[in-house]
Amino acid sequence: MELLVDGHAQSTTVVVKVASQEKEVEGLRHEYRIYEHLSRKGVVDGIPLVFGLFKDTESEVTALVMNHVGTDLWDLRPDKTKEFVRVSKET
Repeated sequence: MELLVDGHAQSTTVVVKVASQEKEVEGLRHEYRIYEHLSRKGVVDGIPLVFGLFKDTESEVTALVMNHVGTDLWDLRPDKTKEFVRVSKET
């Protein structure tokens, strides 16, 4: 993707997450809200720059577009045989 920043074209690699089922769309909306919250709090390290959450009016498909920041946490999990990973203690 090419962006125009201060009159200069810059290239960046983007990730596009696409959803069409309502449960998946709600998951993208939730993820988008989390990124918005982190951005407002000034958290930037390791957090992708989100270009937007878009909905195609004809197909009802929703897409979350952001820059690529590297390998996702799911792929970095130590035990790839486990379907779920606990990231904090239960309260």
